[in-house]
Amino acid sequence: MYNPKTFKIEDKAKIIQFIKRYNFGIINSIDSPNQKIVSSHIPFLLERTDDGQEDLLCHFAKANPHWCLIEQNPKVQIIFSGPHAYISPKYYINTSVPTWNYTTVHVTGNAHIISKSNDRLEIIEKLVSDHENIPDGWDLSYLDSSFIATQMNAIIVVKVTDLTFDAKFKLNQNKKEDDIKKVITQLIANGGTDKDCGLFMKNELLSN
Repeated sequence: MYNPKTFKIEDKAKIIQFIKRYNFGIINSIDSPNQKIVSSHIPFLLERTDDGQEDLLCHFAKANPHWCLIEQNPKVQIIFSGPHAYISPKYYINTSVPTWNYTTVHVTGNAHIISKSNDRLEIIEKLVSDHENIPDGWDLSYLDSSFIATQMNAIIVVKVTDLTFDAKFKLNQNKKEDDIKKVITQLIANGGTDKDCGLFMKNELLSN
């Protein structure tokens, strides 16, 4: 990813927070024999390990052949995207040209298929618990063991380790402060996904 210093994010805590918030990612693998890139859209759980590092947990449908590539080549790239918006020159005070503001984190790592039944079930329980983040949320105890076994047989559980991060928040940091403030005001006024981007800009650039 082209990532100029102006937009590059190196604060690890900020990157981790971003992934946890925008955890529906795109995982990419290289299919060398067929000379193509294979991608899947799946949710992830970022987990801190005992040694202070991070792993990403996920699962594939067994019917999805993407997981077979992991057996051949464990190296993967995962892309997480956050708020983004078109920026019209009319949003600025000073003369400029159209652009697009966006936020993204690219993660590279090594994917491992989890084979032990207890480990597989534990990861699925963690994924469910992370997303059922409401009081009295649903959990696997609602299902009988035979149904769980059938469903577990239909998925491939994966852990991605040895993570490296490349984060980019392109949010008009290269513009004057009055332009940044006017863009934020306009995006929030636009509503919808523009408002999401404006609020992210406000928190990132004006919170201090």
